[in-house]
Amino acid sequence: MGEGAFFGLLYLLLPAWLMLFRKFAFFAVAMDASVLLLLSLTCAISQSRADVFLASPLYLLLRFVDCAVFLFSFWKTVVLRKQIKGWFAVTRYL
Repeated sequence: MGEGAFFGLLYLLLPAWLMLFRKFAFFAVAMDASVLLLLSLTCAISQSRADVFLASPLYLLLRFVDCAVFLFSFWKTVVLRKQIKGWFAVTRYL
């Protein structure tokens, strides 16, 4: 879980990395985007779904959201030791 927090923090600090280490950060972002693009293209071809490939630019945004949610949850549960005692379920399924 610690490596996830480390990666999430590094990824959310990407705008700062782009300002401080411009060449290296742009190269890292380009490599990451190309790997995601290649994986989405492979998945789209194997599943015969063009929408997977067309949505691939949104994967970078989704990764920012995912890292932010993970770090928020990590802070609440591990650092502050807050726990949810109940189970939240939609009432229509009860």
